[in-house]
Amino acid sequence: MTEPASQPAPAQAQSRSPESGNVFTRKLGPLPMWAWMGIGLAVALGYYFWKNNLSSSGSSTPNQTTASSQVPQFVNQTYVQGTPPVVAPGPPPPPGPRPGPGPYKLQFTKTNGKETLAEIAKHVGTTVPDLIADTIDHPGNVNKGKFTSWLHHTNMGKTGKVPAGYTLYYTPGGHGAVSGNTST
Repeated sequence: MTEPASQPAPAQAQSRSPESGNVFTRKLGPLPMWAWMGIGLAVALGYYFWKNNLSSSGSSTPNQTTASSQVPQFVNQTYVQGTPPVVAPGPPPPPGPRPGPGPYKLQFTKTNGKETLAEIAKHVGTTVPDLIADTIDHPGNVNKGKFTSWLHHTNMGKTGKVPAGYTLYYTPGGHGAVSGNTST
């Protein structure tokens, strides 16, 4: 009256049900739960880094060019007051650096009191700024003080006739022209 010991009791068979044991070691399909979680984490991290790489490379590409049709011809400026700021007129800028001794020779003319500085400059073939600078810079100019005072009172010679008797020095054709020394 012995019973065979090879068959388990019905209570022991129920204890091996799928709900028992560690959740991570249970098999879901061909793999255990921890393997599926690792695969999911790898996919999530791969997607995250791929998206980050796309967004950072799209915003910092230094070789991007803009078509010329997209560049505005001018840019409008908006002022807080509604009008642009007014630039106060100041004294005229000082003449630029004068070239040193060069291949050009200064000529001179005496004023007769009937011509403006622009008319004289046109007549002798130079510009008003060069005529003023050559006259002021000439070391032998005895009328330098009177001439600069007249320039100051006439807005750099833009208004009024040049008084008679002044000696004006000039370089025909502007600075750098080669010519002989003559007087008119």
